[in-house]
Amino acid sequence: MLRTGDDQRRTVCTLIKALIDRGFVREIPPPTDSGLTDALLERFTTQINFIEHFTRSPAESPARRFNDFRRSRVLVAGDSTMVLPAVRGLIRNGMARSVTSPPATGRNVESALRPAQALEADGVPARCRRCHGHRAGLRLVVYARVS
Repeated sequence: MLRTGDDQRRTVCTLIKALIDRGFVREIPPPTDSGLTDALLERFTTQINFIEHFTRSPAESPARRFNDFRRSRVLVAGDSTMVLPAVRGLIRNGMARSVTSPPATGRNVESALRPAQALEADGVPARCRRCHGHRAGLRLVVYARVS
């Protein structure tokens, strides 16, 4: 055990209090039921921790917010060269359902599905499909374009 004098102890206590006061150190409540499986919690720990970093209210559950993002439907549209990276990024960061709009070709959608299929193999459901006019229930539209 490290022994410190009173001066060092006061310095450490002052530093810790300053970190707490500024929100750098805070109590994290135990996880509540977020609707995520253990496989999802493990696979997307980094993304959930990222959300937690910006969550200031102890009442907000980062895992629940991630699950809300994950369950959202997103339409990705724009230049075909940018649609695929956008879809792949969404899938790799936890999006479970994304749809693409033309000009993404069937082959391009299949290419975007590869990361989703790899996640499926790990027990993490994800899917991507081509949009055929039905846009109800979308939470976000991403327009990816080369400028």
